[in-house]
Amino acid sequence: MSDTKRNIFRLEGNVSKIRGMESGINQRSGTSWCKFEILLGMKSEKSDNTYFYPVIFWNAVAKSASEKVGINDYIGVEGQLTSKDYQNYKDGSTNYFINLTGYNCEVILKAQPVNEPSPSIEDYINSDGNDFEDIPF
Repeated sequence: MSDTKRNIFRLEGNVSKIRGMESGINQRSGTSWCKFEILLGMKSEKSDNTYFYPVIFWNAVAKSASEKVGINDYIGVEGQLTSKDYQNYKDGSTNYFINLTGYNCEVILKAQPVNEPSPSIEDYINSDGNDFEDIPF
């Protein structure tokens, strides 16, 4: 097995509405990108086990993700871990970042739009005007 096959992650969670989604085109290279955070965990009265994982997509996958994925959608993402480091110019320390670079994104469940009204009793009335008179109870 090659080393690249060992560096795989799969996450399933909701697209976070806290930081939203960003997408664009890199001006220097001309490549498309899309970035958002996946929310994992649960919040309860006793504890807050909520984690946010930022994922970035590039090229065709970025374009597809930015068109298909919406805030609060439940999605599955596959990708690989990448790392970067840089030298802090103030104190000379080295800072490290681990990035989640996605290469596959699947919408498992679309979020319900917030502005859709809840169904009313009129929504359940037959189109011919009958209003439940034929129900046997």
